[in-house]
Amino acid sequence: MTLPQLPRQDGAAMVLGGPTTVLDLGGLRIVSDPTFDPPGPHGYLTKTAGPAVTEDQLGPVDLVLVSHDNHPDNLDDRGRAFALAGRLVLTTAGGPSGSAGPPAASRPGPATYCGVPVATI
Repeated sequence: MTLPQLPRQDGAAMVLGGPTTVLDLGGLRIVSDPTFDPPGPHGYLTKTAGPAVTEDQLGPVDLVLVSHDNHPDNLDDRGRAFALAGRLVLTTAGGPSGSAGPPAASRPGPATYCGVPVATI
């Protein structure tokens, strides 16, 4: 059974669970810190609920934001696959840790990665 896609809105934010949020702004669909794995053990953590919406229900996504990936509840396996399949991934310069594999700029796949330095105030 195919579930319906989440319609885009003019300006909206929807928390899907955990750190994952969908932002519809200015005609763009942005997904932050995607986590789509089912409930169960994930490393040293146990996920107790799945996301409110599946990755397929999001439809085309213009930008994926990844704040960091150094613990399993912030970028899980399906969330990582979702980001790699995206058109553009934006993260901090320290966002992709050694646990994520090679540096973001050298990862294979269709996504373009941008590491943005973050200034401390």
